[in-house]
Amino acid sequence: MNSRSLSRFSLYFSLLLLSAWVVLPEADARRNARVLVDARSTEAFNQLKAQYPDGLTYNLMEGKFFGGEIRDKSLETMPFKKVAFEIATRLEKQGMFVSGDVNTADMLVVISWGTTDSPVDWSELFGQTDLGGGTTDDFSGDSGGGEDGFGDSGGNYGSFDSIDAGYSDSFMVDDGTTRSQNFSTAKLLGIDRALNSRSTSSSEYYELESLLQRERYFIVVQAFDFQKLKGEKKISILWSTRFSMDSTGANFRDAYLSLSRAAAPYFGEHMDDLAKEKVNMGAGEATVGELEVIGILDEDEVEEEK
Repeated sequence: MNSRSLSRFSLYFSLLLLSAWVVLPEADARRNARVLVDARSTEAFNQLKAQYPDGLTYNLMEGKFFGGEIRDKSLETMPFKKVAFEIATRLEKQGMFVSGDVNTADMLVVISWGTTDSPVDWSELFGQTDLGGGTTDDFSGDSGGGEDGFGDSGGNYGSFDSIDAGYSDSFMVDDGTTRSQNFSTAKLLGIDRALNSRSTSSSEYYELESLLQRERYFIVVQAFDFQKLKGEKKISILWSTRFSMDSTGANFRDAYLSLSRAAAPYFGEHMDDLAKEKVNMGAGEATVGELEVIGILDEDEVEEEK
């Protein structure tokens, strides 16, 4: 086969491969996102699931948005409804459904999102408010936790305005140091347990610390006991899932879809370790389609050109 025939054969073969590989809109099979997921749940949530085996219902609430110091149009122009719809779709697959009656919902699900590159003092994420007078509890307790909380302190939390029911003041040394800021960011992203774990190797520790130095897109999904809030005016956490990815070279239009896809299996679950998921960027997923032959090289033609 001469070079001309080889080139024609290569062209046919390339077209054949392209026809067999289907990529849905907005997917980029060559780009992947590495998503870190922290998932925590309580015994109270396990009891609630056992009480309602057909699924749980929830009301949805917008939490906090953090746009960061650097202008990011993909983040600033993202409507909450789009983020909420994506999360709700994933929650449904986990047996959690938007309530048809606001008053009878089992949970209140709060969604917050943004970037860690933010001028806002992270301490405002965890402050006490007047929604029942409770103080924030520490998520850093053992996985067994109290009856309603992640730690041993019980499970009465501050406000939904704070998006986070798991902040420990002991982590926030108000000295303006990078290390202090890193611990605060680590708590927000759910990386704190891995940093504090004795099973984390030195190399893993430094890798996680280096991740905190870069801007990260994040979403925090938290579920609270709605009936306890409604009846007792107490804010009790049921589960929390925090997920984030490096925002370098990415945009939030693709990132929020990748983030939710990676975190979906962990909603309502409890993981002792930080999960690491690798997913395609954007909405689409690469799939192999039906093989279609679009051209056949004539053997006689090949023979003629030898």
